[in-house]
Amino acid sequence: MIISPHGGISINWDYRDKIPKMISDITTRYLKKYLKPHYIAVTKMEIPIIKDYGADDDHIHFIPHGVNTDIFKPVDGSNLKEKLGLENSDIILYVGRIAKGKGVDKLIKILNIVSKKNKRVKLVIIGGDAGYLPIVKNLIQRYNLSKYVTLVGYVSKFNLTEYYSMADLIVYPSRQEIFGLVLVEAMACGKAVIGSNIMGPSEIIVNGETGYTSDFMNLTKVSEMIIEL
Repeated sequence: MIISPHGGISINWDYRDKIPKMISDITTRYLKKYLKPHYIAVTKMEIPIIKDYGADDDHIHFIPHGVNTDIFKPVDGSNLKEKLGLENSDIILYVGRIAKGKGVDKLIKILNIVSKKNKRVKLVIIGGDAGYLPIVKNLIQRYNLSKYVTLVGYVSKFNLTEYYSMADLIVYPSRQEIFGLVLVEAMACGKAVIGSNIMGPSEIIVNGETGYTSDFMNLTKVSEMIIEL
């Protein structure tokens, strides 16, 4: 058996609710005792986490995610930009689930700072709602940012390339992230990226060379970085 848990083993199997956690613990003990599974770690930082679950060194394999460069590559995004009415805009793009863990609320607060200094800035948000969209919409209304935000919804990976290509900057403010595939996709499309200085993004991005990492708790610092870029 090979296990490659999306989001990391601790994120997937640690639950706050008592009953799900009990099921998780029983499942984990069974897997370790009887099946001796092999685990795929997509970042080096994930390896000690998997070890904490009792996996032997020779059962852990470091295999980072890759992207299909036949799909994710620089293309002309000008037609899409015009279709969305953003042809004269400086576009910040977010791609991912609309969830608290993804830090979309922080991105709205950052936009509130950036928009005061750059009236051309637009934030395009792509992703399905994970129950957090009403909160995001409330923040947009609270800061009077409706004219600066375009909510696109879900987009197939086969159509994402054009969105990446039309953007000036991809920002990924996740609170927890084992990997961060969006960053790799954006970089494959030749775009500048800013990611949280946490697990996955900090391994994907060589800060100051292939992109930038920052502490998204410091909204002012990230805002200044975006304005400078």
